[in-house]
This record gives sequence, structure tokens and C-alpha cells, in this order.
Amino acid sequence: MSAVSLLSRLRVDGLPASFATAGEAPWKETLAAAADGITFHPAGTVLALEFVVSPRQGYPQGPDIDNLCDPVIGTLVGRLGWFGGKRTAIQGLWARKRVGPRTGCEISVFAGWQQVALGNVPVLLDATWTGELPRSGRDLVFAQWVGRELQGLPSPGSRIAVRLAFGGRMNVAEIATGRAKNVIDCLWPILGGTPGAPADDRVAILAATQQDATAGGTVRVTVISQGQTRPTLPA
Repeated sequence: MSAVSLLSRLRVDGLPASFATAGEAPWKETLAAAADGITFHPAGTVLALEFVVSPRQGYPQGPDIDNLCDPVIGTLVGRLGWFGGKRTAIQGLWARKRVGPRTGCEISVFAGWQQVALGNVPVLLDATWTGELPRSGRDLVFAQWVGRELQGLPSPGSRIAVRLAFGGRMNVAEIATGRAKNVIDCLWPILGGTPGAPADDRVAILAATQQDATAGGTVRVTVISQGQTRPTLPA
């Protein structure tokens, strides 16, 4: 377990927008203006994003958390050159969303990553997949594995926390279109929904890390129920 050090923190007010939506461009401009001039510390390896969102039609808890992350990462990495201008330099991504009146995003960069124990919360799934990672949300082989390994189902309306610990070299920051996104979409046996249309807007916390570059294409998937309260895990 490596030492953890906070290198920078920035609060950006505005209305967080999802990847590939009409609000993405203006939100990216807001992010770029707020972060312009901030010097990125080269020791940074972990990005943490805390979103405060407003309810949307059909999404009472706001947009999907993975789609919220992408415009922020795209702006910081692709436009401002954080993490050396490479998403692959981000070894850990942590994100949380909640509904509140003052919408925006708090952006933190850390050196190092510390795994936090799950604590006394309902664990719905905690297992390691060792086969080929899914390449779409319609991968029934992975979804069937989820169904076999699940330890319980969340109560209606409850919030969900998902932690993905990847072996091998994994671009965890390619969160809207990459393998991490496919894994989340294949959690529909827990989240609800159907193949290709999971109810992943229920995910209030997402943690994705590259744990061991020599472990091959594995992923440990941990899903916990947060109930109706503000989520605090995992990290």
C-alpha cells in the first residue's frame, strides 16, 4: 500500500454534463477556465472527482457517473496536459456523485492510492474475473458470471458503490468507452436493467484502479449497497 499525498484540489461551479451530450462543450469550457494556470504536479497518479448534480428527466440521481467523468478527464488531460497529456498515466480514478443545490465538481489529484476497507455494509458482489474482459454491455458471459457470484440484490431505490481493481495494463481513465465502462454495463444483474441498457445511474461511487501490471486481464469487482444515505465508500 503506497503512501497517499494530496497534491492539488480545485472546486469548479457549474452544471456537470455527460459525455456526448449537448451540455458537454460549455461544461468543458467552464472546466478549462477554472483550471487554467494551475500547475500539475508530476507525481500525480490518482484523480478524484466529486460531483454535485441536479436531477434529470428519467435520472433522479443525475447522469451516469462514468459519463460525468469523461468530460472532466478530457479537459484536464487532453486540453490542459495534466498527467503528461496521457490518460494512461492515471493509475486510479475515484468518483462520487450526489444531488445538491450547488452543482459542480471538486477535482483532487493525489500521489498514491490507499484501499479503504468496505466496513459494515451490504456486499452484493466481491469476486475476481480471470477471463477476457467484456467489450460491450451485451456480453452475456460476463453478466452470467456476475449472476452466479452475486451475494444479494440492492433494495429498490438504493445507491450503489462499485470498485474495479484491474490486473494488467488498463486505461482506467477511458471511462466512457473503454473496458471499465463495459464491466460496469455488464453489472445489470445487480443494478437492474437489461443487456445494453443497465440501470447504472444508480452507481453513486465508482473506483477504478490498475493494481498489478503483471496480473493479466483480470478484474476484482466489488459492489456494495449504500442504502438511502450519502455514500462514503469505496475509495
